[in-house]
Amino acid sequence: MHDCLEDMSSWRMDEAKFSKEAHGEDRLLPGFRLSRVHNLKDKQPPLTKDGLLPWTGFRKVAHKWSSRFVTVSSSCRCALDIARH
Repeated sequence: MHDCLEDMSSWRMDEAKFSKEAHGEDRLLPGFRLSRVHNLKDKQPPLTKDGLLPWTGFRKVAHKWSSRFVTVSSSCRCALDIARH
C-alpha cells in the first residue's frame, strides 16, 4: 500500500514521470484507459495515447483517493482507540 501511494504521489507532482511510468514509454499500459468494453466477449478498441487518462485527470482522481484514504484511515484509528478502552 505504501509503495502504491508513494508512486501516486510522485506522479501527481511530475507530469513527465507520470507519462513515463503510468502510461509507459515503449508500450501503452492499459491501467489508465479512459473507457473499456465491459463484455469480455467483445474486443477492446485499440489503445492510443488519446484513450489514456491525462495527467490533469489523474491529479483530480489522486486527490480524491488520497482525501478518502485519509478519512478512512482516521476513522479506523479512532475505532481502534475506542475498542481498546
